Amino acid sequence: MTGHTQQVSEFCSGLDLADVPDHVVRRVQTALIDSVGCGIFGSTLPWSQTLLSGVQSFAGSGRAVVLGSAATLPPDTAALVNGAFIHSFEFDDLQRDSFIHPGSSVVPPVLAYVDHSATPIRGEDVLAALVTGYEVEIRAGLCAGLGLLRQGFHNSAVVGPIGAAAAMARVLRLPPDKANQCLGAAATQAGGLISAQFGAMFKRFHPGRAAQSGFYAGLLVDAGFTGINDVFDQSYGGYPATMTSDYDLDELTTGLGREYRAGSVGFKMFPSSASCYTTIQACLWAHQEAGVRPGQVEAVRIHCSTATAEHCGWPYKPDSVTTAQMNLLYCGAAALTDGVVDNSRFTDGRIGDPAIVELAGRFEVVTDPEIDAGGRTLRHKVRAEFVLRDGRTLTRELDAAYGFGGEPVSDTDIRDKFLRNAAPVLGGQNEALYQLLSDVRDLDDARVLTAAVTGRAQPSGPSTTRQAND
Repeated sequence: MTGHTQQVSEFCSGLDLADVPDHVVRRVQTALIDSVGCGIFGSTLPWSQTLLSGVQSFAGSGRAVVLGSAATLPPDTAALVNGAFIHSFEFDDLQRDSFIHPGSSVVPPVLAYVDHSATPIRGEDVLAALVTGYEVEIRAGLCAGLGLLRQGFHNSAVVGPIGAAAAMARVLRLPPDKANQCLGAAATQAGGLISAQFGAMFKRFHPGRAAQSGFYAGLLVDAGFTGINDVFDQSYGGYPATMTSDYDLDELTTGLGREYRAGSVGFKMFPSSASCYTTIQACLWAHQEAGVRPGQVEAVRIHCSTATAEHCGWPYKPDSVTTAQMNLLYCGAAALTDGVVDNSRFTDGRIGDPAIVELAGRFEVVTDPEIDAGGRTLRHKVRAEFVLRDGRTLTRELDAAYGFGGEPVSDTDIRDKFLRNAAPVLGGQNEALYQLLSDVRDLDDARVLTAAVTGRAQPSGPSTTRQAND
């Protein structure tokens, strides 16, 4: 039988967008829109500017564009920076069951290659590469499972290079044998510790480094620099066997090419870890509908999965914006205090608010074996108990999070989010860019798109898109 790696390689080489269900293509196109918006907003943040300034000091300039910036970089460096920008504010897409943010690792290398390529890349090939990368990365994340996170790895850092390499294999039109090596070349670069979430700017860097690793894998293998063969099938030194014992290779290939996982990617409406979402929603309910205010609260008990407790349920101490975004207690306390969770709740001035910090100290996180028994599908489930000083206890239970199996995010929600995120950089051009991204499949030359994401050029024009009757 053909090995798992070779089956994935043949999928990467052979994907035809016409064979992909329309709803999957639309979902990935929406993910492109969302990722670009997150990256443009990310370009305005101080840690993003620190990263860009740092890499410019040694990488020099190039012809690959940077989201939301007038800077240009060598393509590998642009892939890194754009991936970090997309992931810079915990606002980028997520596939719940695989624990990964595919947009921040899959979109940047494809955009970088559009600027690097000596010949124009059509929008249809961009979209085909993104579908390939999303599908393979999500499947690799499902294969590796929760064991990566429990082991102390950052899943997006470890799985992201695989998705980036798959996208590169498709946009480069690598044959199956080279796509196999491309996946192995990316897998050997995989790494990233989840402890980066405790204040380090490098948490933002991880998906960008994954994007860069996939870019290297594609271009170097295409040039003849050989990668590991059959990396998924090797037990000693293979991927993911080296990083976790809790994996399932069948997740890679069952229904591959017939059943698409890429259509299940979710989108964020709160700029925080998705593992905090159900707690945020419960606290918003308490504030908005039950009329609970912080002064009435004796304690808040959050019953949740062990994965959620370990990932986000640690005692809150003001440190960095990253720490606050990843901390369930801060996010819940902010929601219960303000009745809203938006970008303004995650600033250097806000995350140390004494009233919110004190309220976070009244939160208790309790792991629940029954929730754990529900597996990855119920990993976001919470039962929130609001113990009030008048003797009442109010309870709110949520099985799944907003945008991730719970209440769905609409196309209008994504459009509004994109326009808000892009406006600080693009101003009135944000509407035109949204339309261009919505029409990406019709582009004859995707460099029209890469020029537009910087805000330095007006998007679209009759000579750059195919007419409907072409």
